[in-house]
Formats: sequence, C-alpha cells, structure tokens
Amino acid sequence: MEIGKDTLILFILCLLYAAGDIYRANKTHKKIDEFITHTEAYAMGSVWAANKLQARVDSLKLETQALAKTVIYLDSCQQAKTQKGERAERRGKFVGGLLKGLFPGM
Repeated sequence: MEIGKDTLILFILCLLYAAGDIYRANKTHKKIDEFITHTEAYAMGSVWAANKLQARVDSLKLETQALAKTVIYLDSCQQAKTQKGERAERRGKFVGGLLKGLFPGM
C-alpha cells in the first residue's frame, strides 16, 4: 500500500492545522484564565470598597443623629431661657404695678 505524495502533503497540512488550532485554543484559554483572575480580584476589591463605604455611611448616620439630638437640646435650652426671661419680665411688671398701686407717689 502506497501513499501518494499529495495525500501525504494534505495529511501533514491537516496535522499542522490541528496543531495550530490547539495552540490558539491554549493561548486563548490562558487569556481567559488571566481575565477571570483579574475580574475576581477587582470584584473582591469592589466588595471591600463597598463594605468600607457602608461602614462610613453608618458612621455618618450616627453622627447625624447625634447632631440632631444636640440641635434639639440646644433649641429646648434656648426656648426655656426665653420663657424664663418672659416670665421674669411679666413678674417685674406685675410687682412694679403692684408697688405703684400701693405707693403711687414712689
């Protein structure tokens, strides 16, 4: 059984094509593996950054609540001070009017 020259050349070309295809598939597979590795690293980094941002948001919420409580307290202090002043003024007018009524020439 003899193999013709052209058959041998076609067989070698098929083998070369298959070898090139396998080489390109391995090369592409390595690129995909590297891409997956980088993507996983970025995903882990973004999860870490999201957790860090969430912690900062929680901290800011606590600070905002503390600030709101402080503002409410200061407002109530100011309101109490104003009420005390108004009461003292009314008391002074009352006592002054009483004294004026009792001692008109004073």
